[in-house]
Amino acid sequence: MAEAYHVSKHIVYLGETGFPYGLAPIQRQILISLGLVDAGVQVLVISNKGVFPADGSIQLSPRGSYRGIEYIYTSGETHRRPQFWLRNWLKIKGFIKELTLLVHLKRTGKIDAAIVASMRFQSIFYYFLISRLLRFKVLLSYVEYSGSISTRSKWRDRVNDFLIDRYGIGCADAVLPISHFLQQHVS
Repeated sequence: MAEAYHVSKHIVYLGETGFPYGLAPIQRQILISLGLVDAGVQVLVISNKGVFPADGSIQLSPRGSYRGIEYIYTSGETHRRPQFWLRNWLKIKGFIKELTLLVHLKRTGKIDAAIVASMRFQSIFYYFLISRLLRFKVLLSYVEYSGSISTRSKWRDRVNDFLIDRYGIGCADAVLPISHFLQQHVS
């Protein structure tokens, strides 16, 4: 019997930070990843910076596995450092190592697609460009109609939200909307 659909064997999750201890976006990331792992997919969650408190209340290795989901913090740190210069150096390091990791994964045949979960247009567009250069598919996790968030009133937020709702959804090969409303908007 022929398979009715193609399941990618290697998927990376990009754009979210805080795996595996976080609120709704991280829990959604975990649930989707667990479903993929159950379907036989190798999932790698890539976080390019640490976000946990520097007080050590959360002990997490920069690389490991959580419930069968592989993860890596490309900055080498899971904690957010309080020192301005060190924190920003780690962000740059994480950004560069994330890119080199994606190139390595492509060269070794360990990336077929990426799920991008971000509320920042520049991140979505960046991952879209990388996906085109490295030739892998992008699935955008679309969880909020950004223009409807009334608390986001700064002009930068409004421009970002407009770009996501208008153009961000076009920076993907497929969109994973969280509601029927978002599905209609994407259509």
